[in-house]
Amino acid sequence: MYITAFLEGTLLIVFDLAKTVAVSQVVTRSQLSTAVAQEEFVEGTTALFGPSLSGALYTLGRMFPFITDAISYLISIVTLLLIRTPFQRERAIGSRKLWVEISEGILWVWHQSFILTMTLLMGAGAFVLSGSTLIIIILAQRQNAPAVVIGLIFAVGGSGSILGSLLAPRLENRLTVGQSILLCRWYFVLSWSLYALAPYPLVLGAVEFGSGFVDPIEDVPYFSHRLKLIPEELRGRVLSACRLFPGTTRPLGLALTGILIQRSGVFPTIWLEWGYLLVITVVVTLIPYVRRERAH
Repeated sequence: MYITAFLEGTLLIVFDLAKTVAVSQVVTRSQLSTAVAQEEFVEGTTALFGPSLSGALYTLGRMFPFITDAISYLISIVTLLLIRTPFQRERAIGSRKLWVEISEGILWVWHQSFILTMTLLMGAGAFVLSGSTLIIIILAQRQNAPAVVIGLIFAVGGSGSILGSLLAPRLENRLTVGQSILLCRWYFVLSWSLYALAPYPLVLGAVEFGSGFVDPIEDVPYFSHRLKLIPEELRGRVLSACRLFPGTTRPLGLALTGILIQRSGVFPTIWLEWGYLLVITVVVTLIPYVRRERAH
């Protein structure tokens, strides 16, 4: 199981990078925001119905969820083969060293103030936000919430993501990229304190719904804007560089949350992490080029 999880996680990163880069080739520049919103919609739908469907399939037999998952991958392969649009432009490819190509992506990000700041923000935020799942489970169990209620708490997060992804493209003309980012980040700060102030299943579900709702409001304008800024020939390398820091801090943050809860308790951990979120959000809010960033 460890080997399977490692291989799937590794290949998923490669697939996800290629998929994100290919989006800009499959759709026009003006359709990027809509395409990213549709992707967020699919992810929200999966988060909403996936757990309940897998549970239902498991009751029919232990192999059914895995067989269904394998069939879904086959369907994905077939649908990808049916796409006739080239996933990248034709260009001459010479023999180059891997570390040279990696450094090109990192250097491009380093010289782009807004993209660099957002990469650092997402990594710093993921360091704490990744632990929210663990915190919610512990708080719900303290309220003697049954497993089905805990599942519903996370399911409503998926429904919030669906609604947010539907609304996000319509907000493009009302909110700038910078305003969308700050709106989402300040929601995380304000809602995080509710874990300690009102640790009840209904409140936890409301917070999860809100998190799912505002997440596409940041992701859709920022991800589509970022794709437009990155030169086509560098997109894969730059996106991998952008995801390196958040991808590293996410598991570290989850582990740290578990250690803090075990040693200090869940409520001191919540307030400590809330203070951390508050500081990084205030810092980002004070940066002028983040507040003023607009889509091109």
